[in-house]
Amino acid sequence: MTSTVTYGDVRTVEVHFDDLDSFRTLYHPRYITLVDRAISQYWAAKGYLNHTEGSSPDSFQFIRSVEIEYERPIRDYGHVLVHFWVEKIGTTSLKYGFRLLSENGAHVHAHGSRVMVRFDPATQRPTSWTDQARGDLEQLLGPAWQSFGDRAGCVPEVAGRSFAGPVRARAAVNCTTTLMWRNTACCSLGPHIDPAAPLPD
Repeated sequence: MTSTVTYGDVRTVEVHFDDLDSFRTLYHPRYITLVDRAISQYWAAKGYLNHTEGSSPDSFQFIRSVEIEYERPIRDYGHVLVHFWVEKIGTTSLKYGFRLLSENGAHVHAHGSRVMVRFDPATQRPTSWTDQARGDLEQLLGPAWQSFGDRAGCVPEVAGRSFAGPVRARAAVNCTTTLMWRNTACCSLGPHIDPAAPLPD
């Protein structure tokens, strides 16, 4: 199941009961897992598989870094939306932006970015994207993350509703996480939109 967005792609992923912790909230590493599942679904549907003889050479990638900031806990099992896009395409790497939203798009649970590097399975060294993959990646291009002070307020659409553009998660890098729930307005954002606020009707 997918919803319409103005850039990137959005996928519905399932939170299982055994993904929850003792507080009945989604265990914090699972947020990255949900993002991975959503992005994997997207590329698998395009034929980028790495477990068959006809695998695309661009399917061989490893994660260089992940940044994530938690806004609102996922408190039960069910479905959530993962909106993701490509911020930058390098010679051998790419950077995704992502955010996890409630199934109805009313809440932002977390947001962040991750960097992937394509490698040659024979040499185990980084190698360039093929022209085909670069063209497919360009279809996902969206805005880059911006600092708290200079957000442009890009407004993608999810299921007919809009939400404010992303903000940078600066506290967590290289596959580490910061457990920081913000259930109230972020005073540091001044007049800017609170990224944890519900989507406007």
